[in-house]
Amino acid sequence: MKMIFTMRLSFCFLAAIALPLGTVTALDLTPHSDFKYGNEGPPIPVLEFVDGAKKITWATPHEWLAEGGGRSLSLSAPGDTGAWMKLLVVPISKDAPEPVTDASASTDDIQAWPRQYLPAGAQDVAFIKMVASPFTVCTHPATEYIFNYARYGSKQTVSIVAVEFSDTERLVVVYAANVKNFDQVRQAVIASMFTWQYK
Repeated sequence: MKMIFTMRLSFCFLAAIALPLGTVTALDLTPHSDFKYGNEGPPIPVLEFVDGAKKITWATPHEWLAEGGGRSLSLSAPGDTGAWMKLLVVPISKDAPEPVTDASASTDDIQAWPRQYLPAGAQDVAFIKMVASPFTVCTHPATEYIFNYARYGSKQTVSIVAVEFSDTERLVVVYAANVKNFDQVRQAVIASMFTWQYK
């Protein structure tokens, strides 16, 4: 069952992603609150997930609120940055499109896979760049695809990241913010993704 971790209702959603019925996933994004204790300083609030029999902790960006669980977790940022984030666990199938990581590939080929994760209602979409290895998640490699788009009368930037979590699962990390705030939000998100670790 899915479990609500927080009760903030105003955040951005992506269009629903349909997954095959009966798909078994090892990584479960149902969040449980916990704290990480160090030698110095106050305890750090973290979310705890399960990956099969193992447990993972994640220190989310500061004061971001999370809701959801299972295959999908949404987060919203405080303040007026317009920032939001969504994590998806997607099964890897030989019949499904794969992320292109070769920088010498054509722009059309590179942006084909991430376009399916663009926010619903995105207009005037412009592909900006692909970034190799912006972060790792529990040592798993990632590839980032960045787009500009217009939505609800504002200009926003979105990052769509493919994390090859296992041979059978891909973690898709999508986050966005107003264009003027995106670089600051990106730094916070990247720093947080490096905190994923097995307990």
